[in-house]
Amino acid sequence: MADPFVPPAPAAAGTPAVVMISGGIDSTVALFWAKSEGLDVMPLSIEFDGRPRRELEAVRRIVEHAEVRPLTQMSLPFVRLAHDLPAYRQATKPVPYGYIPLRNLMFYTLAAFHADANGARYVLGGHLKEDAMEFPDASLPYFAAMNALISRSTDGWSQAGAPEVILPLSGFTKTDVIRLGTKLKVPFELTWSCWVDGEWPCATCVSCKDRIEAFEKAGVPDPFRG
Repeated sequence: MADPFVPPAPAAAGTPAVVMISGGIDSTVALFWAKSEGLDVMPLSIEFDGRPRRELEAVRRIVEHAEVRPLTQMSLPFVRLAHDLPAYRQATKPVPYGYIPLRNLMFYTLAAFHADANGARYVLGGHLKEDAMEFPDASLPYFAAMNALISRSTDGWSQAGAPEVILPLSGFTKTDVIRLGTKLKVPFELTWSCWVDGEWPCATCVSCKDRIEAFEKAGVPDPFRG
């Protein structure tokens, strides 16, 4: 019987796949899952204004620990969080912290270009079930439409064909992801979830609270909390 906490593999071992890596738990588990399935992991970090320094450090350490292909970094200094943009200073409804307008449209288009240019068949993201409930560009229908556009945006000349975005954790909660990460021996101590830079997470921001709750529900000790 299939393990309900392990998503099915998308392709044969050795298939190149760009993995979006942010330094947090979800993308790290997605990366280690891809490696465990034998995919040829090509880690990609898209870096924008406002990302915590500790998050960027986490990306580098995770990729080194995973022993996959070298990290590719794309810098987008003009991209900012919504709360730093003029049009969102008097928003008509509450804007989730961390929201960037058109974020996934921009980021996955760039990731698809990187995949197409380098012969990768897949682009992997670490989006969860909860993400689709909060952000308009994190649902499966959204990514199905994006895949259709990616397919129409290439002429099939590259050796791998048009890249496809896959979300192996899209049916998972964060608690599920902690359990899967434990099975995969993910180095949770290298991840960074906090919105604030510091030696230790603040434990009070929404991201920290979500992390604390997920570890507690999974019955797994968070290395940042002892």
